[in-house]
Amino acid sequence: MRGFRVLVLAGVAIAAPSTLAPPVLGQAIPPALREACSADAQQFCAAVQPGGGRIVACLKQHQDALSDRCKQAAGLASSPPANPAAPPPPTAHSAPASSATTTQPKPASASKSAPSGSAPAPAPEKFVERVIADTEHGGMRAATLHLPEKWHFESKVEWHYGWVEYPLSFSSVAENPDNAEAYFQYPLLRLESTDVPPQLRQYTKGPKIAPGDRLPTGALASPPIPPMKALAK
Repeated sequence: MRGFRVLVLAGVAIAAPSTLAPPVLGQAIPPALREACSADAQQFCAAVQPGGGRIVACLKQHQDALSDRCKQAAGLASSPPANPAAPPPPTAHSAPASSATTTQPKPASASKSAPSGSAPAPAPEKFVERVIADTEHGGMRAATLHLPEKWHFESKVEWHYGWVEYPLSFSSVAENPDNAEAYFQYPLLRLESTDVPPQLRQYTKGPKIAPGDRLPTGALASPPIPPMKALAK
């Protein structure tokens, strides 16, 4: 090994940035260069017999594979990184450099954004057409409603041919089987109240109609009462 070090000391010299020059007799080799290239000589030229500049020639043949330390000591260019354009990976103590283009995060799907264990969103209510049919006249359509499909529905049609103003009256009820939701359509109710002043009652020659009696128009006779009581009635 001592003889090898003497050969390196006597034979390795710097000629140009891209090549290793052949040995020059009598030229002193810097200690830093000898120490930097010693490991490379052991790796690539262990089978080469020392002497005659063979070790230096061997290193010259492997100059592309020499360590950066040996290249730097010999004045050769260091090996470029595998991907010069790629930024160095961030370390544990440094944050990655931000790029000029900001990538917007993709919106999470509904299934991923919903918290775990939450109930799925209910499906929209489907409405269907419900017909109030007149069974006395061949099932003729008397009225039409649009209600949720799963609701129970019943209806009724009544004819009163003696009522001048509204001979047809219909009603219906729809109920949700899952809760207390319901829809009620009551038959039309007409109330009529005529309060004749005492000084004019002598001119009312017709029969006296008691409250609650049905008038020819179909309305119910009612004494004068406040509006809220009339609605309740």
